Amino acid sequence: EMLRSLVGSEMCIRDRDNRMELSELKEAAIKFIDNGGGDGKPGEDGTPGAPCDYCEGERSPSSSDHPNKAIISVQSDRGTDYGTYIEVQNELLKAYTVLRNRLCQQRYGIAYSELEKRYKDSRGSEKDDLKKKVEDIKTSFPQIISDAEPTS
Repeated sequence: EMLRSLVGSEMCIRDRDNRMELSELKEAAIKFIDNGGGDGKPGEDGTPGAPCDYCEGERSPSSSDHPNKAIISVQSDRGTDYGTYIEVQNELLKAYTVLRNRLCQQRYGIAYSELEKRYKDSRGSEKDDLKKKVEDIKTSFPQIISDAEPTS
């Protein structure tokens, strides 16, 4: 079993808190990342942060504001089995894959996993075009997973 608690813009997965089955983690992460409850971070050029116009979540004020602010913090007990830790990481990666595939399908008519494969296999001007698309999707759903200091 894995555990979670929501604190502001962070979804913390802990070993001693609210109980959650590992099988529920991917959907909980998708719901958190895709919430779209507020504005994103300001742009590097100083433009103000904007609401997420591609998020399909509940827009709950008690969940994440924007995918570029949705920090998932994983904190384990020192006694946590390494295999369990890897399973948690894999479920979180699956959540990002689902969201990236959905958005990429909407924007470019192709799954993100397929776009990445084509990008890696491409050359020349096609590679540049595919790189822009890959970066667009990665920027839209940035993978922000933090490993918190283990508890004793």
